Amino acid sequence: MATYLLRRLLLMVPTLLGITFVVVALMLLAPGEPTFGMEAVATEGGGATKLASSQALNKAKEAMGFFDADGNKKNVFAAWITWLGKFVTLDLGESFKFKRSVAALLVERVQVTMLLSGLSILLTYLISIPIGVRSATRIGSFEDGATSTFLFALYSMPNWWVAILLILTFSSASGCNWIPVDGLHHVDAATFTSLEYLGDTLVRLIFPVFCMTYASLASLSRYMRSGLLEVVRQDYVRTARAKGLDERRVIWTHAFRNALIPIITLLAGLLPALVGGAIVIEIIFSVDGMGKLGYDAIMNRDYLVVMANTVVAAILTLVGILVSDVLYCIVDPRISLD
Repeated sequence: MATYLLRRLLLMVPTLLGITFVVVALMLLAPGEPTFGMEAVATEGGGATKLASSQALNKAKEAMGFFDADGNKKNVFAAWITWLGKFVTLDLGESFKFKRSVAALLVERVQVTMLLSGLSILLTYLISIPIGVRSATRIGSFEDGATSTFLFALYSMPNWWVAILLILTFSSASGCNWIPVDGLHHVDAATFTSLEYLGDTLVRLIFPVFCMTYASLASLSRYMRSGLLEVVRQDYVRTARAKGLDERRVIWTHAFRNALIPIITLLAGLLPALVGGAIVIEIIFSVDGMGKLGYDAIMNRDYLVVMANTVVAAILTLVGILVSDVLYCIVDPRISLD
């Protein structure tokens, strides 16, 4: 397995290089340029000169590494090499929109997104796996039919629609103002005690976490159900039953591990989701996470932030695929990576 892991880690390098090159090409070939909002510099006579503003703009654009001294876009390969040279020295540059280090922005926003996505993923697995197992062991019953109908109904509802509906029903838009929807923290949160701060944050997490959880919960429970139904028809499960083992032991000891294989396949998308955030949900609930950061970066052509987001998502996706392969061997001893 060690040889396989080393080979996969080495293969990640050209894959990552290819991904970053494609993203640089897409950004440079797309219409539009960064909007810096620089005003013309006022002269002593009260007028203004465009020359000074143009020079400052070109200098700021050149510092990004994607433009030349005249403010024109470089060719894709030259821009990619310039960014790559900075990246290997761990220099992610500065965001022109936020006027802050890109690395500092990532650290700040990742914490918020990991809190949201981490809670969502945890709740999804804790709820969906037992539901899937119970539904599979009661196939054809009224409970199985009712559960399937309810979960398919959940899955069919767009999360942005549910988010807006929740805001109109339970927030200040409806007059009841039960749950705030203007970010994860109150504007005066700095003056709160520890318990007040924790309570305020937990209340504000309810809607975003719910909207990020219910659809994935519905789909994951169906994967768990179908996986277990396939496994319980295998010969070794029928043999375990023929030996007189308790049905609970047959399911959880003999069938459950192999039924997890479809769930493990989905793990490759969990790690990037953990820090990638949910763009629509973060925007609707005014949560300053990675999803909203990426959206703002694309809209403002904040190239360095877009590149940093891409690298983080790409690395985590590749690592997630590798972790999935390793877990296959742990769950099913018949699978070997050698």
